[in-house]
Amino acid sequence: MAVCFLGWIAGTEAGLRFGLYQIPSWFGVNISSQNLKGTLLDGFDGDNWSIETEGADLKISRFRFAWKPSELMRRSLHITDISAGDIAIVTKPTPPKEERPPQGLPDSIDLPATVYLDRFETGKISMGKPLTNKPSISNASTRHTVTTVKGTAST
Repeated sequence: MAVCFLGWIAGTEAGLRFGLYQIPSWFGVNISSQNLKGTLLDGFDGDNWSIETEGADLKISRFRFAWKPSELMRRSLHITDISAGDIAIVTKPTPPKEERPPQGLPDSIDLPATVYLDRFETGKISMGKPLTNKPSISNASTRHTVTTVKGTAST
């Protein structure tokens, strides 16, 4: 039964919608988009994304994800494309949290797979309150290739 459910999530557009919209809502994250096409296995894209969390709301004009799932058999996660249009981030007031000393970043982490990222691109990124002058980063388009050696990513 679980295998059928995972196959439905990964291989159908209805499963993709359920996985992107319903499952995060169980954890207080609301995601919506328009014109969502594709599947988790074949890659997907959509327009006018809205992601609402306890601490911030994100609006993304378009988003595309593509990868090579067959490479998981070789213990590799190969993402061929993560592209986002303009991104607007609006933070929300959150209750104060207990002060803890900063933990810092680890020197390295062991990953269960080698990670490859062929293309990463964004449009304009802005932060602030809606309908106000927002500080922004213009022309944030970039391409990166990330490769780990023997499953270890270093900082």
